[in-house]
Amino acid sequence: MSESKNSVFIRACAKYILGESTGVKLKGSPETLESFQRVLIASRDLYSALQQKRSLEEIRDLLAKKKRAAEGFRSATGLTWRL
Repeated sequence: MSESKNSVFIRACAKYILGESTGVKLKGSPETLESFQRVLIASRDLYSALQQKRSLEEIRDLLAKKKRAAEGFRSATGLTWRL
C-alpha cells in the first residue's frame, strides 16, 4: 500500500472508531474483511467505553478483546493494527 493510500486508510479507520462516517468501501477476502471488521469494532468499543468512563474491569475486558482482534487481523493480513 502506498504512503498516500495508507494515510487515507488510517484516517478512515480513525474516523470510524470516533463514530464518524468514512465513505470508504473495502474489497478483500471474506477472512480479511471479517478480521478487519472485528478489530475496528473492538477499537471503537474500547474508545467508547473510555469516553463513558466505564469500570476498570470492563476496560480490561475490552482491551483484551481488542488485542485478540488485532492478533487475528495480523494473522489474516500480515499487518500490525496501530489504532
